[in-house]
Amino acid sequence: MERNHVPRGALLTSNLPQLQNLIKRDPAAYKEEFLQQWNHYESIRKIFQINPDEQAQQFRQLISFIAQVAQCYPQETADFPNRLSALLLESYSTLNPDTRKTLVQNLVMLRNKSVITSIEQIAPHSFPLTLSYNFLDSSNPGGDKGKLRVGTTVVDASSKQSADEAMWAVVMAKELWKKGVWPELGTMPRRCRSLALGCFHPHTKVQSASLHFFLGSDEEEEEESDEDDIPDVKALHHRREVNKKNKEFRKKACQDFEICSQEKNAESATPNLPALQLLNDPQTFGEKLYDNLSRYDKRYSLDHKILLMQLLSRVMGAHQLCILGFYNYIIKYLTYHQLRIPAILVSLAQSVHSLTPPDALTPVIRKIANEFVHPGVGPEVIAAGLNSIREVCRRQPWCKT
Repeated sequence: MERNHVPRGALLTSNLPQLQNLIKRDPAAYKEEFLQQWNHYESIRKIFQINPDEQAQQFRQLISFIAQVAQCYPQETADFPNRLSALLLESYSTLNPDTRKTLVQNLVMLRNKSVITSIEQIAPHSFPLTLSYNFLDSSNPGGDKGKLRVGTTVVDASSKQSADEAMWAVVMAKELWKKGVWPELGTMPRRCRSLALGCFHPHTKVQSASLHFFLGSDEEEEEESDEDDIPDVKALHHRREVNKKNKEFRKKACQDFEICSQEKNAESATPNLPALQLLNDPQTFGEKLYDNLSRYDKRYSLDHKILLMQLLSRVMGAHQLCILGFYNYIIKYLTYHQLRIPAILVSLAQSVHSLTPPDALTPVIRKIANEFVHPGVGPEVIAAGLNSIREVCRRQPWCKT
């Protein structure tokens, strides 16, 4: 009985997984079949560029097939990764979500197979710089339009979407920084400028994430440490008055306050200095931070204001900036019963440097002395006041009268 002879390539045309398996075992024996599929891919790619919805599923299947066996035919597929990257970059807004996902997945797989030797062929196309600028750039931070209220739920759907997109951009940029991708791409200054925009976003959640990036701290860990580790100074003072005769309690209170101050000093010693140094025009950045802090003082929560104080003080210290209004602003918070007073005192000390005008610091030193260093407060409060005065005077000795 005679059998009709069917070419081997025709049998494998409709079974790409089988052909893929055979090629990986013996690339030379199945090169002709691969070239047949490659030519098919080229023709469908031209059709896809004209009409992305036509034969999209078959196009995705061929992309996945070629990506799986690209290492077997390096010469024939030399331009394949660049074509995928170009297609993703040029048409990402119009592509079907499944097609976008397929393109990204196969680019990552090519990188894992060492077909792509540098991440430069993936990251710029997966996360274009213009996207981060568009998501984070926003005029009138904390504006008075009525739609947004700091610290409250955003009721406008478009505003909520913009906040989600901006938050995504911040989180993505922070992850790229942690993984060391920015130095390889050579885009560190530009990425820092995009995150600097996030510090003035109208949504405090986006602001907070950007501030934590420059402070070199994690938002969740910061919140937990704030809740668990910082003693309430006012409560300590009250308990001291109730337990005047208990020397053991007074000793424990001093230790608690000292430990809190040491932890804050340790945190202050590890800011994200590379990011701070890469800020473009730090003087303008610092002035905008102070303007944002003072303008919306009654809207922001205390924790958020302290974040702004911490970043502003570190920028002032790192770049030796003189933003004199900051000292007039912070002086009203320098009371021993103020919540989070250790963090505020640390921010004050960090902002002082050798170029700070002594006249701006003299009222601050006097306020600390009057509030913290007198017989009417506990020893832990006096210790905190003396340490703060000593640190400010160490950085700018001429502030003493």
